[in-house]
Amino acid sequence: MRTFEQVKKRAKTGFTLIEVLVVMGIMAVFLVMGAFLFQGAGKSESRDAVRSLLLAGLNNAQTRALSSGEPVAMVMTPYDQGLEDRLGRAFTLFEVRQDDVTGDFIAGKQLRRWADLPGRFIFSKGGTVSDSGQNAFDQEAVVTISVRDDNSPQKRSVEMPAIIFGSTGSVIWPSGEAELELHVGEGTVQNGVAVGTGADNNDWRKREVIIIGRQTGRARYLQTQ
Repeated sequence: MRTFEQVKKRAKTGFTLIEVLVVMGIMAVFLVMGAFLFQGAGKSESRDAVRSLLLAGLNNAQTRALSSGEPVAMVMTPYDQGLEDRLGRAFTLFEVRQDDVTGDFIAGKQLRRWADLPGRFIFSKGGTVSDSGQNAFDQEAVVTISVRDDNSPQKRSVEMPAIIFGSTGSVIWPSGEAELELHVGEGTVQNGVAVGTGADNNDWRKREVIIIGRQTGRARYLQTQ
């Protein structure tokens, strides 16, 4: 037969409503913290992917120019020409030749498939790190290539901005003496205009910045954050 003390002890073994609510509150806090940490890790991984992709593309272009003895261009899609889903966010490599009369660069053999920047990133204009710096994307389109739109059998000529390496591995375009920079920021392209959606697209400190040596042709990442 159970005593009064045994019944009393058994009644105290369950959770009260307040205890349940406290536990649920703690779990909610951890879930929110986990979501923020996961989101931050995702952004960091995307930025790492941008750096790796651009450094590989630039160094590959320079290496090919050195080995072939012919100019090689890393061609980038502008904001207003090319495939709609790749405006301002894709690049490839082309062998190029310069017209003796006009000085224009004409694309020859394509050396790699088009590479897309991660979804929310685009090439950015303006806002150089140094006052004397030059943004490689902030230039007139210089290389003429042929593209075919989806569901169209016809090709059309498109002019695109580019970074061109000569046979010695140095940068021959864009011309100039200022330090060459390539910027990538968060945003989208609408009606030929860059629209920032995340970090301020006009502040180089919140962009990914690649510095390209004009004489050496080597590319390196600049720590901005």
